[in-house]
Amino acid sequence: MSRDESPPLRPAPGPRALDITIYVAAAVVFGICFYAFLLGSEILDSDFKSDPIAWYFLAKGVFCSLSLILSVRVLRAVERLFRATPS
Repeated sequence: MSRDESPPLRPAPGPRALDITIYVAAAVVFGICFYAFLLGSEILDSDFKSDPIAWYFLAKGVFCSLSLILSVRVLRAVERLFRATPS
């Protein structure tokens, strides 16, 4: 490649890249919230204290993770619907 030629542009990330990114983000969100639950309920200290805020973080982690995953699935279903309808 000579100096005057620019490098070829990379293609835009495919639809699988969005899926992978959302799944990783959902796992990270759930992991952080689950760790907060473990810290709040003191399970890591070999004791169990039923703290309401710890249960809140666990529920929030489950809800947020599932909402991320379901939103990308709805997006894919709508995308398939628009591809299937004739223009």
